Formats: sequence, C-alpha cells, structure tokens
Amino acid sequence: MKIAISGHINLPVQAISPLRETLTNYLQEALSDHADLSGISCLAPGADQLFAEVCHSLQIPYKAVLPCQDYSDQISDQKQKTAYFSALERATSMHRLDYSGGSSEAYWAASEHMMADADLLIAIWNEQPARSHGGTADVV
Repeated sequence: MKIAISGHINLPVQAISPLRETLTNYLQEALSDHADLSGISCLAPGADQLFAEVCHSLQIPYKAVLPCQDYSDQISDQKQKTAYFSALERATSMHRLDYSGGSSEAYWAASEHMMADADLLIAIWNEQPARSHGGTADVV
C-alpha cells in the first residue's frame, strides 16, 4: 500500500506535535495491516517533510517526487532546506520532473505524478482554497 501526503508548508508551531502524533498513530496502524506500506512525498517544508520524518522514524520506505530540477533552490529558509536534504537522503527512491524551475505547473505535475502512484492520500489541509494552482486544495 502506498500513501501520499499533501499539506501546507506553513504549519502553525502548535500544530506540529499533534500532527506528528496523529501521523505516527495512523501509519503504525496502516503498517500493522500492510507489511508492504510505503510513502510518497514531494518533500516540501511543512506537512510533506513531517510525513517523511515520521515514515523514517517508523522505518517505512518512501519515494520523493520532486517537481523541478532546482527544487532545493525554491526553499529559502536554511533550516527547511537542511530538513529537505536530510529527507531526500533517506528516501528509498526519487523521481524528479523535468521542469527547470518551481512553478504552479511543476507543483501540479508533481502532485499528479504522486497521486497516480498512490493508493491513499493523507491531506493536512485547512479547507481554504489554494493560493496558487497545485496547492493542497487542488490535490484534495
């Protein structure tokens, strides 16, 4: 079973611990039902990286789907960029789309690729419209 993640980049600080606990509990339960469980993430800061972190902590393999060739350049915060490289290093496989830069089109294409490969989507979403095409609201 393959589980994909889509979620917000800017998670409220007070939400991170409860989200980590919820993801951990859900993935532990899924793992007990599906020995072949794996994750799929675009590794964006926020929900995507949190999902990858929880997968790693539970020894669940995950695939990284990167929307463009210079994806790391799209992450300006150094702490988030370090977390991105760490998550990318731990990924068991990676698919990088051919877009040359971050754009709504690239992010949407990455989400489409991720969803075509997934059996289930976990969405960490505030039920608001996407700020640009390819955001969490569009994926949901």
